[in-house]
Amino acid sequence: MYAAVFSASSFYHLIGSNTALGLSILVTVGAMFYAVGMNEILAAFLSLVGGYLAPIIVSTGENRPHALFGYVTILSIGAMLCALFRKWRTVNLLAFFGTFGLYTGWFEKFYRPAARAAEVMPQQLPVALTWLGVFFVIFLVLPILYELVKRVNAKKEDVVLVVSNAVVVFYYLCMILFVKYRPALAVASLVVCGAHLGLKQVVNTRSRQDVPLRLSLLVISMFFVTAAIPMYLKMYAVAIAWAGEGVILTVIGIRYRNTWTRTGGFIALILSGIWLTQELPLHKAAFTIILNPYFGSWCFAAAALYICHMIYRRTTTVEKKQAHLLNQVLFGAFWAVLLAAALMEWYCHTRFNLVATPQQPYRHYLSKGYVVILTVFMLLLLARPICPAGWFWVVGAAILGGIVSAFTLIDFPNFYHDRFAIFANGSFALGLTCVAGLCAAALLLRRQVTENSHNRQHAFGFVLAGVSVLWVLLTEEIYLYWKFLGQATADPQRCAFMGQMYISVMWAIYAALLMTIGFAKKSKIFRYIALGLFLLVILKVFIFDMSNLKSVYRIAGFAVLGITLVGISYLYQYGKKKGMFPEVSVTPETEDIQK
Repeated sequence: MYAAVFSASSFYHLIGSNTALGLSILVTVGAMFYAVGMNEILAAFLSLVGGYLAPIIVSTGENRPHALFGYVTILSIGAMLCALFRKWRTVNLLAFFGTFGLYTGWFEKFYRPAARAAEVMPQQLPVALTWLGVFFVIFLVLPILYELVKRVNAKKEDVVLVVSNAVVVFYYLCMILFVKYRPALAVASLVVCGAHLGLKQVVNTRSRQDVPLRLSLLVISMFFVTAAIPMYLKMYAVAIAWAGEGVILTVIGIRYRNTWTRTGGFIALILSGIWLTQELPLHKAAFTIILNPYFGSWCFAAAALYICHMIYRRTTTVEKKQAHLLNQVLFGAFWAVLLAAALMEWYCHTRFNLVATPQQPYRHYLSKGYVVILTVFMLLLLARPICPAGWFWVVGAAILGGIVSAFTLIDFPNFYHDRFAIFANGSFALGLTCVAGLCAAALLLRRQVTENSHNRQHAFGFVLAGVSVLWVLLTEEIYLYWKFLGQATADPQRCAFMGQMYISVMWAIYAALLMTIGFAKKSKIFRYIALGLFLLVILKVFIFDMSNLKSVYRIAGFAVLGITLVGISYLYQYGKKKGMFPEVSVTPETEDIQK
């Protein structure tokens, strides 16, 4: 019968396209009644295939959206009536792909070219939105109509179709409204959210026991109400949409224990990241730091990754090893995305918002900001319960700690450009931020000794790193202070002598403090480090200071060094009397050796 109608219209031109569409509707309706009555899914499938192909075959190439979409709506309602009596998921899928396939064809052929050419609101924008809304409502209800009528639980295929409907509709809303009508897109997102919440209320009434369906509708609603805010603030809509869909698919995949749905969630998250990278650079002109839509889009994507990480971290429906691996990967992705966003945001801030001068170039601020950012993200790798357990994050924190320490020490001389107050300035305080971060990392690891006995050794390693960085920072601070002071005075050589003398004095005092800590904590390593530093001071005094400094400075250096060494000798004697050092057992062999 379809062949007869198509032949009469396209080949013999006996009837017009409107008549052909009307006859196609009658054929489709008759076939659908027959299929429902006889429970013949094949007949229903073939009738819908013919029905959706009819507009393509009898098309005259004219732009007549109301006739086309009115016809498609009748077919979709026919599929909905089938769903009322028969649970034919194949029919639902065919209706979904057929309807949005025809909508896509019209959109690409007629709407998009006209919208690109229009300087004002496209004439057919209300048409596109109206019929998109009609199809959205149809395929919001169609997948679960049978379940609502029969009061039974929906299957995972039905929930996936509901999610697919939301994805497709949101995509076309973005295509229509994103460029010129962003606030309207936010309002449309809220409308879609309200529709899903309304359907959730219906499910609560008709199928209260269907918890997975209610949860899925709630998650979709939360996504749209969350997306409305960044849409209104003009963030990257597509990247945000993919990130949100990744969370939704992950939740549904976990709840229904469906691997393919969870895989789709990972793919959506990856697509979100790809879209964000395509929009780089992050900024091209002056902007408001942090409170801007572009940085907010990266933070939204990072938040989506962290939510998925927490889902896998807490789930009991996924195999334990697999869930552990996935939550580790997702946390790493979250950390990397957020770190990249922070570094790019600070770089663009120093590049576009701060005025560079010969005395204060923007690189001066760039380095300082990087020290703080890297220190914070080092601690993020160790902060439980934000970070998951695992040796990998301890190693990552150690590597990042080494990087930020080296970066701080190498670039520290560039923090100063003129005279400054020694030890009482922002640049030195910023250097101490790195030291404080290393000590905080050690404290965090000490609190996690019950999880891993090796964390005690790891914590001690961070402490030693902090001690070493502080020693170098103090040395650089003293040297730079006297260097810039000498440039501003008439006697730079005297300032250089003073700088070297105070460095020697500081080293001696620092070694004494380390020795005291070593005695107090009964730590051999601290005592050995102190002895090594004393040796370094002695070598510096006898090799460098005696040949370069004046007599008065040499005498001062010797005096401080001598007093310090006497004090250390007293500490060793005191410690020996108090039994701080283990007694060596004397055997005949060792007695002979001693003799």
